[in-house]
Amino acid sequence: MVLEQVDPALHAQQALRGLQWHNDGAGEGPGSSSAPSQEQPRGLAQRLRRSEGVAPDTLELGLKLYAFCGLPPEEARRAAKGKGDAFQEVDGLLGRGVYCSLSAEVASGQDRELLLVRFFPAGEDEDPGYCGVKVTAEPDPSGLWQEEGFAGCWQPLELSTIRDPRGELCIRASAITKATLHNPDSWLGSADRSVEVRTTSRRLAAGIPGALQRWKFQAGLVRWTSVGFAAASMLLALLLAWFRCYGSACGALCVAFIFGVSGF
Repeated sequence: MVLEQVDPALHAQQALRGLQWHNDGAGEGPGSSSAPSQEQPRGLAQRLRRSEGVAPDTLELGLKLYAFCGLPPEEARRAAKGKGDAFQEVDGLLGRGVYCSLSAEVASGQDRELLLVRFFPAGEDEDPGYCGVKVTAEPDPSGLWQEEGFAGCWQPLELSTIRDPRGELCIRASAITKATLHNPDSWLGSADRSVEVRTTSRRLAAGIPGALQRWKFQAGLVRWTSVGFAAASMLLALLLAWFRCYGSACGALCVAFIFGVSGF
């Protein structure tokens, strides 16, 4: 048998190429049935964790978010009773999905009942096959975010010139786990869950591309009137403490704390 001469440089190059194939294909060889470029949805979202265009918190398993959704009265009552088929995915400027909003004014409309929906962008207890919320400033009518393995797509109102009138947040129907009628005027404090929606806005804002645009949006979430009252109450507390009116100073501090918490 005659052994052929092998160039060491060529041999090293082929070995390096095989190593790169192994890393990119997550351990799958050339004979595998799936291509190396194909990735699981959660893997794709995890790889985007440190990049712009995805809200980092939405990649965490068990994270629950809230948004407003407007439905016809009959469908809204069915959704509030736990009827899963009440949420139908429809086509729109952000592709196919359930259109919601972080603004009650946007979600509510003519002949529409306002709901507060809870959804898990990365699954509640186990991996649902999608993960994260994509943040974009442009419409995505083809629904590319679903092919990328995301649970939803958010187009911030302040950054978009063209948006879907039904809402700027499009999510998969399977990600929605609960819906309740939104009634902020009810004497039951639990009927108004606007605070949860504002918390969702802060979490999603972390994925807005561009620091200036992100800071501008986050500043718009602050209730500056409450912050001003908190600062004034703090100054009053310091003044009362200066005059040794410690009881009144403590009361002013409590008022400052309440206004401060409500401002953020």
